[in-house]
Amino acid sequence: MKNAKIPIIAEENYLKSSWCGETLDGIGRQKYEIVTPDDVKNFAKSSVVPIIGTTNHFLKKSITVCIENNLRPIVVGTETADVDSRISTIKTNRKAAVTSLLKYFKSAGRNSTALLGVNRYSTIDNEKKDAFTEAYSALYKKDAQKNIYYSKTNAEDCVNSLLSDISSYNGVICSNDYFAVLFMSKARKAGIKIPEDVFTAGYGNSFICENTTPAVTSVAPKYREMGTQARKAYYYLSDNPSVSSVSILVDYDIIVRESTLNIKFENDSSIISNNFEPCTHTIFDDGKIRGIIGLDAVFGSSDTSLTMILKGIANDVSYSALAEKLYLSDSAFRYKLNKIFALTHTKSKNELKDLLNDLNLKNN
Repeated sequence: MKNAKIPIIAEENYLKSSWCGETLDGIGRQKYEIVTPDDVKNFAKSSVVPIIGTTNHFLKKSITVCIENNLRPIVVGTETADVDSRISTIKTNRKAAVTSLLKYFKSAGRNSTALLGVNRYSTIDNEKKDAFTEAYSALYKKDAQKNIYYSKTNAEDCVNSLLSDISSYNGVICSNDYFAVLFMSKARKAGIKIPEDVFTAGYGNSFICENTTPAVTSVAPKYREMGTQARKAYYYLSDNPSVSSVSILVDYDIIVRESTLNIKFENDSSIISNNFEPCTHTIFDDGKIRGIIGLDAVFGSSDTSLTMILKGIANDVSYSALAEKLYLSDSAFRYKLNKIFALTHTKSKNELKDLLNDLNLKNN
């Protein structure tokens, strides 16, 4: 199996990016072949197929073809809203990365930050948007929605929209490095100083980040590692057909450069939400549920005599007859009976029978 090439469905435009190139390098340049959704229709049932792309349409189409043909797709680099148990995912921890950037900006005194360049049709961008919304609300106690700038028609219009509001911000997080470079270029022409006026960060750690003035601070997903993990997941799933899927979350780095004054990034692992409420009541505290949980424990016990005693009581078998049938002494029988009472939170035979009758459990 490991001598055969890994079939990969890859989005054509995404193949041109350095991010996809790094991911494929992690898989191994001699270890894969690019296939189309039509190609996989002829694959053997339960075959594993990695998918690399970014747009919702491409991912949906590719996943649907795999599922309809009883294949097991591995979505590499993003996640999908599909909940089919056969879909594996390998992605960077985008939520943590965007949260880290916001914490970094706030620690540097940047208390009003915009998210620029979100493509509504990109699964990856929507992940970043959701992470930004949650983290922003928790950090600043403000609604983040008005601070998100969507790329509706073209990138330049999106940047211009933010520039018209730029007096409201002293920080800009871009959905990718290309937006960051475009924003800084147009901001400079508008007389805005970066980073003095506006901290700017991108996402992807593209080669161009080091070649602009100022150089761009960026999140660096471990694309090569995602590719490596995709290869390992492919072989693991291929060798274990009974495993439906796996989910792997890959770490990231934040590469600090001039666009944020080269201020050192220190990963803050503290939980930012203060909205946790004390738990005063759980399912395990509920009287009726506790009885059901106890019965479940009896039925699942390795001591089958407990279930036999329970069913004997449900069928009005006397204690002495049950003890004799199970070859138990009086003390051993009482010990097991009391264990059932304790597990089910009942105190007598009648209470236990009422519980069994209420739940309409089988008596044999």
